[in-house]
Amino acid sequence: MSNRSRRVLIDGRALLDRNGGGVFEYARRLTAALKESGRYAIETWANAALPPKADLVAPVAGIDTLTRYPNKLLNASMRLFKTPHLERFASEPPTLCWMPNPHFVALSPSLPLALTIHDLTFETYPEFFSLKQRLWHRAVAPRNLARRANVVLAVSETTKRDLVDRWRLPPEKIVVTHEGVASDFFDTPPQDALRQARERWRLPERFILHVGALEPRKNHLGLLDAYHQLRPQARYAGLGLVLAGPSGWNNAAILQAIRRSPYRDDIRLLGYVNDLDRRCLYRLASLLAFPSFYEGFGLPPLEAMASGLPVVASHAGALSEIMETAGLLTDPYRPTEIAAAIDAILDSPSLAERYVARGRDRATLFRWSACAEKTEGAFDIIAGT
Repeated sequence: MSNRSRRVLIDGRALLDRNGGGVFEYARRLTAALKESGRYAIETWANAALPPKADLVAPVAGIDTLTRYPNKLLNASMRLFKTPHLERFASEPPTLCWMPNPHFVALSPSLPLALTIHDLTFETYPEFFSLKQRLWHRAVAPRNLARRANVVLAVSETTKRDLVDRWRLPPEKIVVTHEGVASDFFDTPPQDALRQARERWRLPERFILHVGALEPRKNHLGLLDAYHQLRPQARYAGLGLVLAGPSGWNNAAILQAIRRSPYRDDIRLLGYVNDLDRRCLYRLASLLAFPSFYEGFGLPPLEAMASGLPVVASHAGALSEIMETAGLLTDPYRPTEIAAAIDAILDSPSLAERYVARGRDRATLFRWSACAEKTEGAFDIIAGT
């Protein structure tokens, strides 16, 4: 079968996330890797109800068809009336459709569907989601969508196990496609970029870095507790804490804890940072702390390891699967344990170097090209090739 007759229509709505969340990163990186591979002709569709704006240009890059229906109307029509079928937006009839995450969708019954599930935290930890988010998940009905899918792509063995245990999906229907790390993270950013980043954010000489949305699931309060345990020690005078990532939901308690911190002058809240800025932060930081209560994968630790930064993370979810022995893993519910792990690395350059070496070796095993190859293998199954 020629490449022209093997066409994948991608639901590219995740590519419209201007805050650059984990699903956005996965969707854009894997879409680019699939296009570069060339085994399938790739076409992307998305819908954005807002009129075109200059600040939407970059996130929309890579989308072939951008419709402008009111989102609520389109979602309701797909949910209630099963129309319009997604394939109608393709320039040519697709061989299959791939959804990088669950969403409202209507498809012809005969069109094969590949669906990516990142994790089931919306079921296992509903307290980490707002009422609006919980209602959205209920309306989208991801479990029913997974049953309709011809193949489900899980970003980790942990997520696959959850899909089998909680949703009773047949294991043979699920293909694990570990996410990757972009090659840029292995390279040192230009010195000018590093200098400008330090000056722009007034970064302390030594600092703990966290990358992730500012919301309860990421356990910022536990990290702040650990930070407060370390700072009174003389050797950690001036140690900073840098929090990089978009604003999430229900973060009032986190913001209040930062304002009330006796070390608030050494805490930086940066908001969303782009690829180059993240690369700079990984190179300037002393370590990455990532004590999430649960992760279906966890890209920041992988990016940090590729950048040569030691990592302290929680053992929750897929983090232990992804990191293995390449970082120190802790109990996210024990800030004292988090503080002890951070202290161990900061106080021992030889230990830090050991984890830097392990981390870089481990990160080389995760490539977007490998993720694309496994994804194409799943496509082959349902495309009948």
